[in-house]
Amino acid sequence: MQSSSAPSVVPVKQILLVDDTPSSLHLIEDALQRQGYQVAIAQSGQEALTRITTALPDLILLDVVMPEMDGYEVTRQIHQNSALPFIPIVLITAYDYSIVDVFEAGAIDIIEKSGRLEELVARVESLLTLKQNVDTQMQISEDRSLMMVGLTHDLKTPLIAANQILEQIQAGSYGNTLLDLQPPLSQLVSNNQTMLNLVETTLETYQYDTQNKALVLFPVDLVELSREVLSDLRSLATQKELELRLSNSAPLEVMGDRLELYRLLTNLVSNAIRFTDRGFVEIRLRRSSEENSQWATIEVIDTGIGIPEAQQERVFDRFTSSQSSRSGTGLGLYLCRQIVEAHGGRIEVRSTTSQGTTFIIQIPAAE
Repeated sequence: MQSSSAPSVVPVKQILLVDDTPSSLHLIEDALQRQGYQVAIAQSGQEALTRITTALPDLILLDVVMPEMDGYEVTRQIHQNSALPFIPIVLITAYDYSIVDVFEAGAIDIIEKSGRLEELVARVESLLTLKQNVDTQMQISEDRSLMMVGLTHDLKTPLIAANQILEQIQAGSYGNTLLDLQPPLSQLVSNNQTMLNLVETTLETYQYDTQNKALVLFPVDLVELSREVLSDLRSLATQKELELRLSNSAPLEVMGDRLELYRLLTNLVSNAIRFTDRGFVEIRLRRSSEENSQWATIEVIDTGIGIPEAQQERVFDRFTSSQSSRSGTGLGLYLCRQIVEAHGGRIEVRSTTSQGTTFIIQIPAAE
């Protein structure tokens, strides 16, 4: 005897109809309900904004001319709310309109009230299909992100364990290591650390992207922090015979997450060392004032190969890296920007090819 599976239930599409004219409301509502859609009604822009915070519609049909708040302003406010998902908005009007105003407000289409109801229903069906496709792609993207985070999280533990064992072998904890094994062993340690850094950067970036990164804010002495970063990276600079500098050691504090600020400076200084073959890498600290605000300015300066002007605008974008063989995954500077902006600051780059690069960070200074 064959078992029959229950048919899948297709959810009823929810449409929010916003219009202050009762006659228009009833005609459109009736046409949509005959197509099987569930229709909610709002008779003002403010009522519409309130409704979508409690029950998200799949599509909004919105009259342009309404008292107190017109359809353009309602559309703008909906699109400015980053907590809302993609909701197609179709404007409805009985008057002349500018298609430029329609698209600039964020609406996806506009329909004249004098048009046929069949045309309105057809456009609604088309846009609901579009929304379903967008929602599906966003869900696939989210699932892939979660899978990637799970994978990188699972990779982190064995990489840390491998690093510890390799360092113990180098230190002679498992007996004397033959001299001819030291170079490949050092390379293994370096490669393993590179993989661990990539995993940690990926996890950190995801936390910032999903707004799940919680900063722990305390007074941070930038001079002390800079000294620590330079000390930790001195061996890398020594291998390339580069000078590491810290200028202006006057006390300078910010309210920040020390671990994240350490990560920021470590990324920038290690990048500077990687792209510099001669000269120096310097951290320069100073306090500056702007529009009654006090800023802590951090400059990371190198005398390296520089960044071509065409690449400078996108240097902080995700997965953007130069054509140089020294470039990494393109996540490091993207993470730096996230850390700075999470501290209420800003970051920029100035660079001249073959002369060097300066990254300038401004973070609100502690009182």
